[in-house]
Amino acid sequence: MKALNYTGNKTFDLQDVDLQPLLPGEVRLKVAYCGVCGTDVHIYHGAMAQRLTLPQVIGHEVSGEIDAVGVGVTDWQPGDR
Repeated sequence: MKALNYTGNKTFDLQDVDLQPLLPGEVRLKVAYCGVCGTDVHIYHGAMAQRLTLPQVIGHEVSGEIDAVGVGVTDWQPGDR
């Protein structure tokens, strides 16, 4: 899959990465849309970058559908939005 890592100094790097195995209780989303929020903008401008371990995918404003579920997930299934 593709990942856009923030590498610091207002720089991003698009990379191919392997899917990580799901831990118990986790779900994986197939992202349909993502947005940029105020926190992302502050990180980009260096105001909050000290909170990160670089490189790191930033952002948390996403929507999509569940692609896979981990062990113990019972209330969600692949295909759920």
